[in-house]
Amino acid sequence: MKNKKKIINRLVIILLLLTASLSACLAFIPNLTPNIYAALEPITYLLFPALLTLFAVLVFIKLYFFKK
Repeated sequence: MKNKKKIINRLVIILLLLTASLSACLAFIPNLTPNIYAALEPITYLLFPALLTLFAVLVFIKLYFFKK
């Protein structure tokens, strides 16, 4: 049971990091970004990927450094 939880935690972290990386890549490629991004200022391109990356890092820190 403990190993299963550990594997699920690692998969969640990997998924969050992949999502953050993908959104960061999409933010820098204007042709692939949605029309909503194109209508906003360039600073907004960085906001969503930055928040996702921050969330992924916080989850990583919580899961690996504050174990019970």
